[in-house]
Amino acid sequence: MKKKPNRQTFFPFGKKNPPLLIIKLLLCFILISMLNVSGSIFSQNNTFDLSMRDVNDLIVITPAESVIQQRAVSGTVTDAAGDPLPGVSIVIRGTTQGTVTNADGRYSISVPDDQSILIFSFVGMQRQEITVQGRSVINVTMAAETIGVEEVVVTALGISRERKALGYSVAEVGGEDVQRVVQENFMSSLSGRVAGVQIASTGGPGSSVSMVIRGASSLTNDNQPLYVVDGVPFNNTLANVQQTGDNNNVDFGSGISDINPQDIESITVLKGPSAAALYGSRAGNGVVLITTKSGRRVDALRVEVNSSTVFESPYAYLDMHNILANGRRPFTQDSRPVTGLPYYDVPAYDSYWCGPELDAGMMGYVFPFYNEAGELEARPLVSHPNNFNDFFQTAFTTTNGFSVTNAYDGFNYRLSYDNMQHKGNIPNTDLNRNSVRFNSSARVFNNFTLNTSISYANSGADNRAAGNRWANPMENLYRRVNSSIDINDLRDYWMPGQEGLQQIGPYNLVINPDGTTRRGAMNDNPWFLAYEVNNAFNRDRVTGFAQFEWQLLDGLTLMGRYAHDHYNESRETKIPTSYFRDPNGVYGLTDIYRREQNADFLLSYNTSFDQFSVSANAGGNYMKNYFKHRYDQTRNRAGGLTVPGI
Repeated sequence: MKKKPNRQTFFPFGKKNPPLLIIKLLLCFILISMLNVSGSIFSQNNTFDLSMRDVNDLIVITPAESVIQQRAVSGTVTDAAGDPLPGVSIVIRGTTQGTVTNADGRYSISVPDDQSILIFSFVGMQRQEITVQGRSVINVTMAAETIGVEEVVVTALGISRERKALGYSVAEVGGEDVQRVVQENFMSSLSGRVAGVQIASTGGPGSSVSMVIRGASSLTNDNQPLYVVDGVPFNNTLANVQQTGDNNNVDFGSGISDINPQDIESITVLKGPSAAALYGSRAGNGVVLITTKSGRRVDALRVEVNSSTVFESPYAYLDMHNILANGRRPFTQDSRPVTGLPYYDVPAYDSYWCGPELDAGMMGYVFPFYNEAGELEARPLVSHPNNFNDFFQTAFTTTNGFSVTNAYDGFNYRLSYDNMQHKGNIPNTDLNRNSVRFNSSARVFNNFTLNTSISYANSGADNRAAGNRWANPMENLYRRVNSSIDINDLRDYWMPGQEGLQQIGPYNLVINPDGTTRRGAMNDNPWFLAYEVNNAFNRDRVTGFAQFEWQLLDGLTLMGRYAHDHYNESRETKIPTSYFRDPNGVYGLTDIYRREQNADFLLSYNTSFDQFSVSANAGGNYMKNYFKHRYDQTRNRAGGLTVPGI
């Protein structure tokens, strides 16, 4: 008997023996059925399709021709410029078999027959379906997704929809628009870029930025939208103004400023409650979706370094006169109150009326009244129109950072670091931020993708200037330092021998009955407020998520995600004694901790036929919030510091 191949099974029954022929055929059919069943169990994608044929009076069972004809198809996927595209998904239509291109854009896949159809898809590129037609090499050039009426936008919960299919307004802003001119809070860069959206700062640089979409809808809350960063709800509010000490109201800035502008890829504004219905009642004022950069669009290791510096100086000041000094009447040398002194004394504290004319050759006693020897000395009454320029300083914001991005074989990542330093126009004011972000995406299986992101930001300042009145240095400069006073005479704001205890500000000269003089009512010194009323803060914030996307069937996808956002903020206020509104001094501490956790899932089905498309989504969310706020301070306008200078 001749030796036959191992893959063949033989039955030594000749066809010339009729009694055994029927039995032989029955046994063959039974064996074929058993082999086909076992093949479907042990092979995911192919059954052992078998066939029978006659070979030299023997019946031989062999694998079917369809299995033998499996062929390998390979090629390269590029974009319109000829650059390779890594991470392109290639799937055999009607199956879950597929692969992805490597860092060089190359792929290789086995197809069952010549009529197999390969589906090529990539984010931002037009999907292509190509029939094999007997080819072993198929190179593909992918075109960018057309922007226009067919534009696809990301809406609530990351659901992608065609713009024309939406029943509400959506506006998009590219990341480059908020990176062109660096600001302490990137939200300020959105001003004038989105129709129907009002952007306004509640204070100076680094203060909270308000966004109101289509007008205020409530008189009792701040009308702010919900911010969602890469699917993570981001706590942001305007309730960041705190008063520690009488009339020392400080805006410590909103949490959205913790985001590094260089990490932003796009910003999508969903306008109105219908646009944000999936986020619940807290999105009633709209939603701002922020998408950060990833490594999906690179084809090799890429390192980027960025550095920028922006200088700011006041363009205009309040229109103040330089004609008259402080006082109760426009007196002259010949018409003035009788005080026993040879010249008129200008009351520096009285800023509510007008006094003698400046720059008219008149002599008088004006702050600081005394010479270096401590003697009362008259001086010409002249104006000092450059007081504002001499007090304010040139502000600057410096940003330095880098990012490392890479993609290969179904995995991509982006690591970034950013440092921002800001010095304000008001002396002794500052703001700083350090942030680190890591985004990654991995195609674990052909139909299963895992996305992760984590970011850490540290923001803080040694001093945030007060807003509103009294503790605000600008208000004292504008209202309580008359042009007759040289602001530079106020730079040494401590009274000699009482440093740390008693300031020297614009005051009235009091003439005693015996003709001697002393200091009377006094205003706060702007330099004292700038350097000694200190409001410091430090905020640590961690945000991140882990998400999977599982393509169960063609058009049917399951997404699951856990998201976490928490921050810990500490604030410290120090006000020394002799502050006008709290003469005994102030000390205060505040600790704030907030945490939000979200777990959600979303089952999505999308299909299209002819001119119609069908989309269906079902999902759920579990949210947990925790908030703690502790506030301790000395009593306003009473008590104060037991030990001055603490």
